[in-house]
Amino acid sequence: MPLGDLVAKRVHHHTIEWTDRFQAKSREISIPKNPEERTSGHGLLGIFYEHLHKGLYGGKLPRELLPEVSSNRLPDIVRQETKTIAEVKGSVINNTTQLRDEQIEFYRMLQANHPSWEIKFAIYRHRFPAIKSFTGPEQALFHRLTQGSTLYATILPFDVILRLHDHDGIEHLVHKYEENGKGGGRRPYETCTCINATTLHDLLFRPEALLADLGFTPGTHTIARQSTPNGVHVNGERLHRIPVLRIRRNNYAAWATEWRERYEPDPEFCADNEDPLEQAEKLLGEERVPPPSEEDIPF
Repeated sequence: MPLGDLVAKRVHHHTIEWTDRFQAKSREISIPKNPEERTSGHGLLGIFYEHLHKGLYGGKLPRELLPEVSSNRLPDIVRQETKTIAEVKGSVINNTTQLRDEQIEFYRMLQANHPSWEIKFAIYRHRFPAIKSFTGPEQALFHRLTQGSTLYATILPFDVILRLHDHDGIEHLVHKYEENGKGGGRRPYETCTCINATTLHDLLFRPEALLADLGFTPGTHTIARQSTPNGVHVNGERLHRIPVLRIRRNNYAAWATEWRERYEPDPEFCADNEDPLEQAEKLLGEERVPPPSEEDIPF
């Protein structure tokens, strides 16, 4: 039996009793035809999961808020009424998921300048290994992703993402890839931390133990085991049930404030990304918060 089928079977048996079905923001999700002129299978995959997540949890894509935005470094989804930002990723079930250094550094900069906002990463796992070479019509791809090829999703708060990206002391859970070839990387990725496929499975199967492996104390996070609701359609296709493991940081605002006091910006990166940051702030509809003064930082 192919590995993807084995994992799918295990996911099904493990999540079959996840009967808590959250309320979708929209039950009729429409994906405009090639809205960002991305024609590769991998690009279409991103379009699908961005629109799916927006339909399930609410918010708007950058170009829905500001048609003139141009940076590709902007958040995938912004929900102004709840002050939440979502970064959406799709990855093959038996592959790693990349946390690119430049992307994480941009979100660090955004979080430091807007500590009242909550950043989440949504990772959708699918069993479509040939996605990068897919050349068929986009509706055929969307059909596969709605009809069982999407196996599960994990929604992680930014503090967990930062701990995974840091990778120190957790080399059994993630591995570092450097663009110059150091760190054991074998593929032409940008410099990033790769979350092992087994780590993402463990987040689904035993999240409490995995959070402990990452160094978090019990009670720091709340874990919800849910499933997508019945009656959701994507471009007219009925969405098969997707289990969703959702981890939330308790008192995120307090964590963000404390983390901000320890944040050390990269001056060169900040200077190079001032324009994307300004565009992101237009999406948020909020001016940046001044950095804490030395008097505000406890010693």
